[in-house]
Amino acid sequence: MVPRDSSNMNTANPFPWPLISPEENARTTFRAIFEQAPLAVARYNAKGVIVEMNRAFRRILDLDGAGRHSLLLSELVPAQDRHKTESLLRDLLAFQTRPR
Repeated sequence: MVPRDSSNMNTANPFPWPLISPEENARTTFRAIFEQAPLAVARYNAKGVIVEMNRAFRRILDLDGAGRHSLLLSELVPAQDRHKTESLLRDLLAFQTRPR
C-alpha cells in the first residue's frame, strides 16, 4: 500500500542552503584542499618564515601540533641551494607585488 499523498516521489522539499559569498566559498574550498592535501603544503610570509603547514607537511617533518614556532623555508633546502632558493623567493614576491 502506498499512502495517498506520496503518489509523486519526484517532488522534494527545498533544502535551505546557507547564503555565503563567492569569496567565502573560495576560502572554504582552499582551506579544505590545504588541510586534506596528501602532499606537503605550506604558507610562508615575505621573509620566508613558514606561517602555516598542513598535516602532510607536519608528518614529513615529524612535527606534532606543538612543533617549532618558526621555521624558515631556507632551512628545508640543502645549504648549497639556500642562496638560490632565497633569490627565487624574492623574485616570486617581487612579481606578486608588481603593479599590473
